[in-house]
Amino acid sequence: MTPKYQVGGLASGMDTMSIIDQFVALQKQPIQKVQQRQAFVRSQISAIGDIASRLNSLATAAKTVADNGVRATSITSNASTFNATADGTALPSTYSVEVVSLARAAKSKSLRFDSASSTVAGGNLKLGINGTDYDIALTDGMTLTQAVKAINASGAPVNASIINTSDGSYVSILNRNTGHTVGQPASTAMEITETTTGVTGSPLGLSVYEAAENAQIVLDDQPELTMESSTNTITGAVPGVTFTLKAVGSPENLTIAVDQAGSAARLKAFVDAIKNVNDRIDALTSNTTTSEGVLAADSSLRSIKEQIKRVITKTVEGSDTIKNLGDIGLSHTMYGSLTVDYAKFQKALASDPLAVNNLFSQATSGVSAAIKPIVENATKASTGTLRTRQDSLNKTIRRYDEQIDRMNKSAETYRNQLTQQFSAMESTMSSMKAMSNYLTQQQAALTAGKK
Repeated sequence: MTPKYQVGGLASGMDTMSIIDQFVALQKQPIQKVQQRQAFVRSQISAIGDIASRLNSLATAAKTVADNGVRATSITSNASTFNATADGTALPSTYSVEVVSLARAAKSKSLRFDSASSTVAGGNLKLGINGTDYDIALTDGMTLTQAVKAINASGAPVNASIINTSDGSYVSILNRNTGHTVGQPASTAMEITETTTGVTGSPLGLSVYEAAENAQIVLDDQPELTMESSTNTITGAVPGVTFTLKAVGSPENLTIAVDQAGSAARLKAFVDAIKNVNDRIDALTSNTTTSEGVLAADSSLRSIKEQIKRVITKTVEGSDTIKNLGDIGLSHTMYGSLTVDYAKFQKALASDPLAVNNLFSQATSGVSAAIKPIVENATKASTGTLRTRQDSLNKTIRRYDEQIDRMNKSAETYRNQLTQQFSAMESTMSSMKAMSNYLTQQQAALTAGKK
């Protein structure tokens, strides 16, 4: 705060404002040390946030491998009737795939009406859609347009509309979903019962003119290997493979193979996520004769690194031959860095791919399940070790802010005191200078009188 009255050394000839500024600057020097400590704490908060972000990325990487499998597969097919994709559970093989039929939705239409404003006889319209009934009240004398609105508002999974032709108008109803419940007759996709009680207008007279049809494929020309679906997407026919049907046609080949490069890339993404955490922890906790990390004294980070390290050797249930990540080539060097023997990984993948996938996906002891609590215990809001550490450091920042504010106020008080003191000095010197000038004038006058 700048004082209302400032002195400028008019009487003394000194630059008193500059002198005051220098004194105040000396008074404020301790603030710089507090600001330096505050900046260091901010760097710690930032570093902890970085570690938390990397840990979350590690959890995501582990879950991705668990969900998709560490073993990548490649699909080879020039089929024009279908597309196919495979996940990590698909086993190498070759199939002949014939698309017998595509899924089709049931459709119905009404009798002919003169126009959309023609009247409809009152009564009840019941739509049975895949085993669920929907009752629609038709008001006697309502228009065709109003009847369509009532059908669409009924909650039935259908789309009703009016088709206007040169011959007249028709109500059209389309089942929003293709096909019908597997194992049930196609007619169950859309069943219509109309009870007419009114006398004004004509009944709708709805009837199904295009029956629902399910999609079907046949594998290897074996009728017993037929897979049916109410949609044009079929899963389960071949484990791990999803078929998207495009057209009916002759049998076409599909080849599933292990993608070694893709599998190695999936494992590398997980390993890189671990290294990303470990390398950052090493940098932040380093303590050598030449450098010290901003979190060198934080033992919680070393604990997190050690917990992750134990995951590598943790036994995973489900296989007698591939029990931990070490069995697929992951290990730590004598200096603690993580390495991968990709030749050993490919060998394990070839011998028991499902066991390799199980290392990551096993629900209770798998890698993803083991890493999840490590990350949550560190990063969970309010209770995670890293989050509580950040909260504590943020409180320290606020205390430093309060300390700096107090020191600034003290320095300004000191400035005001100096200003008052120098002002008093200038006032005294001004009075003394005036007295000196007066005495000089009197002496000069006396000297002149004696002459």
